[in-house]
Amino acid sequence: MVEFAASQNIAGVSMRLKPGGVRALHWHPTADERQYYLRGSARVTIFGAHGRAKTEEFGPGQVSFIQQGFGHFVEQVGAEPTESVILFNSPVFEEISISK
Repeated sequence: MVEFAASQNIAGVSMRLKPGGVRALHWHPTADERQYYLRGSARVTIFGAHGRAKTEEFGPGQVSFIQQGFGHFVEQVGAEPTESVILFNSPVFEEISISK
């Protein structure tokens, strides 16, 4: 978790997934999420109410957007590790994880 002393509006984290890695199903109750991909590739699946779901793949230079409260998980795809910077439009990082 990164705290930005100059900002009271955002929080950020970095994510690194090894080949074949998965970021478990979770959601953020207080913020939208933007994932900026630096290296490697990932498949992001988002779940919404009423059976809505969407899966897309992202790579370097691309940004995924996950609306507040939507469940999601990230699967690493490809041979090299995947690295991304994740920003939240809230100064406090909060998540609810299915793995906890």
